[in-house]
Amino acid sequence: MNTDDRLNSKMLWNGAETYLEAARILFEHERKVSRTYMRTSSHPAYFLACQAIELALKAYLRGSGKTEDFLAKKCNHNLITALQAANEHGLTNLLKLEPREFSALELANKHYSAKVLQFALEGYYEYPPMEILLRIAEELIAKTEAFCLKNVELHNGKSSAVFGLRSARRK
Repeated sequence: MNTDDRLNSKMLWNGAETYLEAARILFEHERKVSRTYMRTSSHPAYFLACQAIELALKAYLRGSGKTEDFLAKKCNHNLITALQAANEHGLTNLLKLEPREFSALELANKHYSAKVLQFALEGYYEYPPMEILLRIAEELIAKTEAFCLKNVELHNGKSSAVFGLRSARRK
């Protein structure tokens, strides 16, 4: 069975939306329970936000016709590599990050791609403001939804893909 046929842009987009919602919930919870709210959120909250960004970028790339192999091997879990590839395929027509946002994404990517956020490796790490990462994820998801839905069958020109579970954002 050819697995390159089973992942479409809408499935990835759905995952991005779900991870973003989890990141928002955890971030808001941490803000409420922390007596001395700090700019740095927990590793899980950062991980969830970065995962949402990764999936949104890969959803866009899949809708642009990129293969699962490209997503896994070329982009891997590198947010900047995925963003650059998406920009080469027209993402900048939908969304262009401001310099401060790009810098925040670069900083988060250093930790995310090295699995620091996933495994909470010891050491001192500088983190970007969580609000910026959430805003990037929100904008990516909002601005790529129509594209991902429109191109759900374009992922490799195959019509046998499993379709996403939702076709509209939850409010």
